[in-house]
Amino acid sequence: FGIGMLAILGRAVGAKDHHKAKGVLSSSLLIALIAGIILGVFGLLTKGWMTDALMGPSNPSAHVRDMATTYLTWTFASAPFVTMGVILTFGFQASGDSKTPMWVSLFSGFVNLGLSWIFVFGVFGAPEWGISGAALGTASASILNCVVLMYCLQRPHRSLRLSIPDMQLLHPVFKVAFPTFAERVILHSGFLVFTAFVGRLGTAAMAAQQACLAIESLGFIASYALGNASGTIVAQKLGAKEPTQAEQTIWYTMRFSFLLMCGVGALFFLGAETFVGWFCTDPESLALGILCMKIASIAQPLMAFCDCFAGSLRGAGDTKSPMIAAIFGPVAVRITACYLLAFTFELGLVGIWIGSTFDWGVRALWLFFVVKKGRWKEIEV
Repeated sequence: FGIGMLAILGRAVGAKDHHKAKGVLSSSLLIALIAGIILGVFGLLTKGWMTDALMGPSNPSAHVRDMATTYLTWTFASAPFVTMGVILTFGFQASGDSKTPMWVSLFSGFVNLGLSWIFVFGVFGAPEWGISGAALGTASASILNCVVLMYCLQRPHRSLRLSIPDMQLLHPVFKVAFPTFAERVILHSGFLVFTAFVGRLGTAAMAAQQACLAIESLGFIASYALGNASGTIVAQKLGAKEPTQAEQTIWYTMRFSFLLMCGVGALFFLGAETFVGWFCTDPESLALGILCMKIASIAQPLMAFCDCFAGSLRGAGDTKSPMIAAIFGPVAVRITACYLLAFTFELGLVGIWIGSTFDWGVRALWLFFVVKKGRWKEIEV
C-alpha cells in the first residue's frame, strides 16, 4: 500500500498538486493505522500457532519456541506504529526528502541497540530480560520512529503535511497498490515456507540462517533503498511529463547499484568467517554460516538488478510486473529449488542458499526485459 501511495503521491508532487498530495498522504496514514490494529490483534491471537507451524513438530527445542512467541508478542503489539511508520517514510521519500527518514531511522536504530543491550544483559542495574529485552528494543524503536516522523512531517516549513483524509483520493492508490499487495502476500508466503524449510533442518541450521540473514540485510538495505529512490524519481518525472529522464534515472541507478553490490558481495566473501563469528560460536553453525555467506556474496549483484528494476517499475505505477516476478521467483523457483537441493539432494542449508540465489537471478532477468520494453512509460494512474 505504501508503494502504491508513493507512485500516486510522487506524481502529485511532480505535477505540483499539493492539495492532492496532502489528501493522499493523510488518507493513507488512516488506512495504515487501521491495518496495523488488525494485524496486531490477529498476530497476538495466532502467535503460538505461527511458531509451531514454522518450526515443525520434529524440532524439540521448547526454549526456542518460548523465545519466538515472546518476541512476537512485543512485535505485534507495536504493529500500528510499524505500519504508520512505513507510510510516513514513503511519504517523505515521495516528496523527495529521503534524508529525514534516514536520520530518524538511524536514531531509532541506536535506541533499539541501546535498549536491547541494557535489557538483554541487565546492564546499569536494569533487569536481565533476555529475549524480552531484545523485543522491547525493537518495539520501542518502531514506536519512536513513527512518533518522530509524525513530528517532523508537521513542522511549519514543510509543504507536504497532514490534512483531513479524503478517501476518494485513494482509488488510484488502491488500483496501483493491489498488485503490490498481492506481490507481498506471494513473496512473504514463499518466505514463510522457505523459513519453515530451515526450521526443519535443526537448531544449528537455524542459528546459521539467522546470522546470515542479519549480515545479508546490510546489502539488502542498500539495494532496496536505491530501488526506492529510483522509483520516487521515476514517479516525479512521469508526473512532470518527462519519461526520457525517468528512463535515464533507472539505468543510472542500475549501474550504480550493481557496482555497489559487487563491492558488498566481495566484502561478504572475504569477511565471511569474521562476520558469522560475531553471531555463532557453535562450530557446526559457524561452518554452515561461512559457506552460506560465500554463496550469498554471489547473490548481491543479482539483488541489485532485481531491486532497482522492481522499485522503478512500482514508482511508474507498474506493480503487476513485480507481482508476476514474485509468482515465478520466490514461489515457483525458490521453493522448488530450495526443497530439491536441501532435502532431495541433501545439501541442507547450503541448498537453501543456492536455491535463493537462483531465484534472484530469475527475477532480475524477467524485470530487465520488462524495463527494456518500456511500456511502463505509458501507464496512467
